[in-house]
Amino acid sequence: MSKFFPDKITILSASELQKKFHEDLIIEDDLPIKIETIGGVTSYSRGKIIKVSLAILKVDENYSKFEVLKQDFIEEQSKIPDLPTFGGFREGRAIADSITSFDIPDVLMIKGHGINHPRKFGIACHVGLSMNIPTIAVSSDLLCGEMKTIDGKNVIVDEEEIVGEVVKTSATSPRLYVSPGHRVSIRTAAEIVRKTTLEKMPEPLRVANEQLIQKMRQI
Repeated sequence: MSKFFPDKITILSASELQKKFHEDLIIEDDLPIKIETIGGVTSYSRGKIIKVSLAILKVDENYSKFEVLKQDFIEEQSKIPDLPTFGGFREGRAIADSITSFDIPDVLMIKGHGINHPRKFGIACHVGLSMNIPTIAVSSDLLCGEMKTIDGKNVIVDEEEIVGEVVKTSATSPRLYVSPGHRVSIRTAAEIVRKTTLEKMPEPLRVANEQLIQKMRQI
């Protein structure tokens, strides 16, 4: 994993690495036929401190029942500066560290971006490729590209390429910008997010986010 998370890096070299790593991504379904566990990760960083909240949920085959199996919260220090679009080198490392102490879920949702990224290598790609696990990016903001309706679907288009899908589960729910990280197709990523969202965000991310909020209040 070390080549994915160097201790020191410049903006230029980080940009080049992202472009290089992108070439190794698998943006098609390479995950278990029957998904039984889904992880959710949210993170917060300020200065050198990074806080990561992780939850792993068990789901039934109809995505109608969710059971929290494990939760964890870690805090790390990073030598990498906090720079927009390069979070994979910073928060990504902390997320990868937190996952290694768990049984790897069938799919991992990460609050952030995937191939809907200026160099098509967001944090979900970074974590997914470094650990060789299926990852899905879910965010509430459109980092790059624009939303278009194609064949009846609201998709994210960047440089004439579809890089994600916009999921909105009800008239009052917020838009979720969904994109593959690694080993998941755009269609399946959106489908999993849609099936696991009961309210404003997918259940694995909701549980992880609530834990992050609780921990932050205790500080």
